[in-house]
Amino acid sequence: MVNSRPLFDDYWEEKRIKPEDIKDIPMYLTASYSTGLHCEGSFRAFELAQTSRKWLRVHSTQEWHDLYRPEATDDLQRFYDYYAKGIQNGWEAETPRVRLSLLGYDGSITKTIVERPEEQWPPARQHIRRYYLDAATQTLSAVKPVNSASIAHEGHSLTASSVLFLKLPLWAVHLLIIGHGDDFDVVVQIRKISASGELLESLNWSPMPAPGPKVPNVNVAKHLGQQGMLRASHHVSLQPRASEDEVPVYDHCRREAITPGDIVPLLIPIWPLGVVFEAGEGLVLRISGHDMSLPEAEALRLTAPVDENEGQHTVYTGGEYESYLVIPVIEG
Repeated sequence: MVNSRPLFDDYWEEKRIKPEDIKDIPMYLTASYSTGLHCEGSFRAFELAQTSRKWLRVHSTQEWHDLYRPEATDDLQRFYDYYAKGIQNGWEAETPRVRLSLLGYDGSITKTIVERPEEQWPPARQHIRRYYLDAATQTLSAVKPVNSASIAHEGHSLTASSVLFLKLPLWAVHLLIIGHGDDFDVVVQIRKISASGELLESLNWSPMPAPGPKVPNVNVAKHLGQQGMLRASHHVSLQPRASEDEVPVYDHCRREAITPGDIVPLLIPIWPLGVVFEAGEGLVLRISGHDMSLPEAEALRLTAPVDENEGQHTVYTGGEYESYLVIPVIEG
């Protein structure tokens, strides 16, 4: 159906749940950063639901592991006891509206923060930072580079097919990019790095029966970092935003073919991700033409690229080109 109906139309609309129509119904939502299918939907449903009786618990593990933890099932039982059985167990008065986990990542000096109470999602105390890409140095900086530069990567490849931008101490990334053909796919990924520059991974349950290097390279076991992706021709379906700080949303109801050789501005939303950093640690922004996350299972691992790409993609930065990463930050 994706091939026959590539745009969002009435066929897809009738299959969409409408959380904005949920009014005055108690909701208990869980969310996981590492779940390839459900991450964005959990957070968006919580934001859009119109009921005042809603609770969000963002756990630090893969969703199947969390689902069967005794602590998790006991917590959900309290919710049902209160609303379904009328048991006065203090649920509304005692339970934080949002419990937010922040990933520390395996091999990091920081520890994962598990279900810290927050008053709302997104947290009210976060503030937005913008980091500009510099293709000349492959770094991210709070100051826009004076000189323009560009860097290219192969669009239609699963190997040696990404460029990295490093920030030493998600929102969205704004890229000025050129591709070949009348359409192309762009994928961005946020990775955490150690103070020594090592790319880190987050193990998806604890305790893990094997050390990190021996854990299978599948997404149910380890999480690399959060992604965002956009097909270039869909950039015309961006919905109006009240401010530049809002997460970009596309309705994907229309497309406009790209003129080969044109530099196209793309505003790519990145799925929610909570990470804790210590001084010296940092992040890497990767840009590619293909999905950079691990497969959910070994049988789903790609052996050839599946995209709309031809030839190289070139990212333009600095000077007249404003390519940047926007991230929300809470200072400890």
